[in-house]
Amino acid sequence: MKKILFIFFLFFIANSITLSSLKAKNFIVPDPPTKIYPIQDYANVLSKTEITNLNKKLISFSNKNYAKILICIINSNHNNNQNFITQQWGEKWGIGDFHKNNGIIVLISIGDRKISIQNGYGIEPFVTDFQSAKIIEKMKPFLRKNLFYKSINICTDEISKILEKKIEKENFKKKEYFSIIHLLSLIFIIIMIFYISLIGDNNSLLLFNPFIFTNIFFRDNKNLEDDDTFEGFGNGGDFGGGGSESSW
Repeated sequence: MKKILFIFFLFFIANSITLSSLKAKNFIVPDPPTKIYPIQDYANVLSKTEITNLNKKLISFSNKNYAKILICIINSNHNNNQNFITQQWGEKWGIGDFHKNNGIIVLISIGDRKISIQNGYGIEPFVTDFQSAKIIEKMKPFLRKNLFYKSINICTDEISKILEKKIEKENFKKKEYFSIIHLLSLIFIIIMIFYISLIGDNNSLLLFNPFIFTNIFFRDNKNLEDDDTFEGFGNGGDFGGGGSESSW
C-alpha cells in the first residue's frame, strides 16, 4: 500500500512539474524598432493621445540630460521572471547612452498584474532599488483601477524628482568650479597687462587684449544636448540586473 501511495505521489509531482513547464514559455524580447520611442504599448491599453503626450514628456525629459525612460506594456510575461525580462529588454535594445548608461525600463505586464523597474549602471547610484520599489507602491492603487496612463505619469514624475535633485547638485558644483577658473584667469590677465605696461611693449600689450581673453574664458558654451532633434533611445546603454518587481 505504501509503495502504491509513494508511486502515486511521484506521479503527482512529475505531472505538476510537467504542467508548470508547459505553462512557462520562453518570453522573447521583440526586436527594436528603427527609432525607439519612450512608449511601447504592445497591450493597446493607452490611447493615441496618451501615447503622444507621454512620448513628448519623456523625450523632453531626456533632452535635459536626464535619463532615457522606456515604458513597455505587454499582455503577459508567460510565467517568466519579470525582472529578468526587463533587464534583457534593456540590454537587447541598448536603452540609454553608451557612456552614461542612463537608461531606465519600466515593464508592465497586464495579464500577470506585475510591474518591474530596471535601472542602467549610470542611474543605479541615484535611483536605487529601494527607491524604485517605493515608486511602484505609489503606482499600485492606479494600476488596480486600470488607470495605466495615470500610473505611468506618477512613475515618471517620481523619477524626475529624484534625478532633478542630482542634476541641480552637479550643476552647482560645475558653477563653483568654473567661477574659480574664471576668477583666476581674470587675475592672470590683469597681472600680465600690468607687467607689459611697465616694460612699455605696446605690441605685446595688443596680444594680451582683455577682450580676447574674456571671449575665450567667458563665452557662452551652448549645450549640444539641448537640441530638440530626437534620434531614439537605443544608444548602447548597459543594465546590471537587480531592480524592483511587484504585483498589484
